[in-house]
Amino acid sequence: MLKRTSLLVMVALLAVSCDDTPTSPIASDAQLVEAQFDAHAGNPVVRRVSVGGADGTAYGPPGSDANFSLVALERADGTVTGQIQDAWYKNSGFHAKLDCMSVDGTDVWVSGTVTKSDSWPEIVGRTVNVQVRDGGDSGEDMISPAFFFLPYTCVDQPPFEDYGRLFPVNNGQVKLN
Repeated sequence: MLKRTSLLVMVALLAVSCDDTPTSPIASDAQLVEAQFDAHAGNPVVRRVSVGGADGTAYGPPGSDANFSLVALERADGTVTGQIQDAWYKNSGFHAKLDCMSVDGTDVWVSGTVTKSDSWPEIVGRTVNVQVRDGGDSGEDMISPAFFFLPYTCVDQPPFEDYGRLFPVNNGQVKLN
């Protein structure tokens, strides 16, 4: 008898809670995050670069390095926020907080400060510089290795390809919006 009463109560509650009012679609997590970034303190995002995949290395063929991810946002007031996470071989790598982005066509230079490196602690606190290229639909996205010992920030960057240091992004992509 208790089961029948409980079932009747649940059906009654369901019936009362439903009406014919249409519901609006639920935004995806990505849309919600994007809206939060755009509305952040009335300072919308005007440019974004994101990169993910295996990056180049000076010690092996393109894509032979582990995983690389980068996200940088430039806001209307010119401030830049973002981060780099670069995993190297055997659980090594670094994390950096970005504060500079410079764009020339489809080429983007970013720089920031290394905040963590288990395998190379002497780079913590140093400036890191990276160049990426959005190859668009051609699939010719490019990335440089991370440079830690240049006396530059992203606004002073020379084209790393002039030094043979741009590699294809394998199993990933560069996206500039």
